[in-house]
Amino acid sequence: MRLISLVGLVLVLLLGAVGVSAQEAATQEAPPQDAVEGLLAAFQNHPIVGIGEFHGVEQYMPLYERLLRDSRFIAEVGNIVFETGNSFYQDVMDRYIAGEAISDQELLQTLSPTIAYGPTPLPQTIFQFLALVREINQGLPEGEQLRVLLADPPLDPANPPSMAGGPPPNRDEHMAQIIEQVLANGEKALFIVGSTHLMPQGFPFALPGEAGGPMIITQPSEGGATVVAPSDAQVPLPLDLGRNVRQIVEERHPGAIYAVQLHMGLAQTLCNAELEARLGGGATPVLVAMRGTWLEELLSRPECASLEANGMPRYVSTWGDAYLMLAPADVLTIAPTSPDGASIPLFDAFRDLQALMPVSAP
Repeated sequence: MRLISLVGLVLVLLLGAVGVSAQEAATQEAPPQDAVEGLLAAFQNHPIVGIGEFHGVEQYMPLYERLLRDSRFIAEVGNIVFETGNSFYQDVMDRYIAGEAISDQELLQTLSPTIAYGPTPLPQTIFQFLALVREINQGLPEGEQLRVLLADPPLDPANPPSMAGGPPPNRDEHMAQIIEQVLANGEKALFIVGSTHLMPQGFPFALPGEAGGPMIITQPSEGGATVVAPSDAQVPLPLDLGRNVRQIVEERHPGAIYAVQLHMGLAQTLCNAELEARLGGGATPVLVAMRGTWLEELLSRPECASLEANGMPRYVSTWGDAYLMLAPADVLTIAPTSPDGASIPLFDAFRDLQALMPVSAP
């Protein structure tokens, strides 16, 4: 009996070793998979899946619609932590996505202004996304509806933070608090946030006039408090931005956030062509693992730097866990800020952003 047990143990170990080797080989190859299936699979091992957005890209919407309508997402996740929203008005957002009659002005106040941005035009994709959640919820029973958690620190426009009161709320710290509450409840969430908040550099907020400073804050003046929000402000971002939401959360919950970064093109044409071909040419949105894969090798090549115009740093292993290709980079578009406006190519948006916010890349 002992001999049989030993033989069995050896066989188990051998089979296990073969399984690990096969798994490692598959990981190294890392074939692209359907983006929705890849995101849902990520939720099996990570309570938070963060999509690092370039805000306003229109090609996100078909992906979000498929994901949010999927019965597995509704049953197993249900929460959406949404960067673009003033948490001071969380109750208004709750009522809107539950189907209550909310005026356009009430909805708008949940989104602008925020600590991050002054009263500013917003891409139509934001309103489309929230309307999608509201529509989906109309077909779900109470208690099973999706929830949108606004992630920007609470800002009462009638009483904005004052420069005299010290630094404004740290946005990444506040986002981390919301995510940690989701984790404390034993729940999961889709985290939709600007890509920089998931990258190694971090993205804390500084005082007005300093790199990365907020647009909404008051300063003393002879006539009272005035809002600092210069439309022509130049806001250079330094290399060392400190801790971001991903770093803050993972200090206490290692591996909790699965970070997905968007394919926005590579500066070197041949590298970009190779990458897009291996990702399927953009016929359908795909997701591919990054660490320890062919993709990491490609992105690590000196000649394959990220697209220079968007100021993204060169690839490092902590940049993200997976790479999302919605479409070829040269067909990505940014939504207009009005219903009757025109979309613009993503590359044009890069140039506009670079003119407004020059970024120093390593």
